[in-house]
Amino acid sequence: MSPDQNPELEWPRVDFEADPRLVLGGRPRKGRLGGQRVDVHEDVFADLRSVGETAYQLLAATTARAYDPNATLEVGEQHFLIPISELPKRALDKRVDEAIPERQASRVPPSGQSGTPTDEVSDLIEMIQGVDQLEAASRPQVRESEYLFYAICWPCPNGFLGFVKKSNPRKALHAGRKFYKFEDTLKSVSTPDLALDSDVDVIISPTLVAGFSAIPIKDLFADIRIVFDGVRTNVGAIQSDLENAIPLLDESAAALTNVGERKLSVARRIYHLPSRLSAIGLTLEKFRSELTKQCVDESLLVDSDGQLDFGPDRVELFLDVVEGRFYRDGLGGEDRRADRFSRRRN
Repeated sequence: MSPDQNPELEWPRVDFEADPRLVLGGRPRKGRLGGQRVDVHEDVFADLRSVGETAYQLLAATTARAYDPNATLEVGEQHFLIPISELPKRALDKRVDEAIPERQASRVPPSGQSGTPTDEVSDLIEMIQGVDQLEAASRPQVRESEYLFYAICWPCPNGFLGFVKKSNPRKALHAGRKFYKFEDTLKSVSTPDLALDSDVDVIISPTLVAGFSAIPIKDLFADIRIVFDGVRTNVGAIQSDLENAIPLLDESAAALTNVGERKLSVARRIYHLPSRLSAIGLTLEKFRSELTKQCVDESLLVDSDGQLDFGPDRVELFLDVVEGRFYRDGLGGEDRRADRFSRRRN
């Protein structure tokens, strides 16, 4: 659907002459993000404006493609695009958030938000769209904290536009960064408290998310488990592909889904499996022959009716067989398993 057909797919006009906001964020507890607002002095506006304008220009100059955690983008040519309406929903958690252990208090800033979330939107989007409601960081907090990311935000129609960098702005300094000192407001100095990069990883509007790399998206949206979002769809495709050759029982499909949604390595293997099945034309006879060749007990994966039947504990065994990861060392005669699946080029 084109932006003309759906206004939600349009990037908003932004007045980069307006006052920017800066958010510093970390992970106060596993899987969740929290952040604070930093007041910005006007002598920093031009530097922050340059970051935003450059990123927006790159967004316009590159081609959008659907997000895929396993894909590699052509740098400078492509970006991932995700409508916020299509992001996975976070399970509602009505329990009071656990208090941050004292030993972590100096490492990660508090979120400045309610401890009883009732929204399904990701933490990062919630912080950017509610940036003016975030707690303001104090100088000691900034100097004593370690961060996972920062976001430069500008007001736009219906909310804010956030330019996010998955980087600790207090990490070791090197050429190419702008240096700032934080007292009551953030100012440019030669001896810095913060160092900001000249590029960004993710851009967020009230309706869209764009990313220039898969890894920052995975890490910054961990609370909604975005990297596992396609597992159920891919397992459905696998079950459909095998239906007429070697049926995959519903219980086995559920086992694939269960393990794939818990382990990133399995999620990636499930993603590539439909193309593998298409290439090898798997049949019951081929599968049984491979099991025999590799000395794998057929009853571990196939039932008496010739259907794929296995639980969560045998998911990776099934994937190993189908991917052809088992082999025999031709020189030593030793049975082995390839840890990584790749095609030999020579």
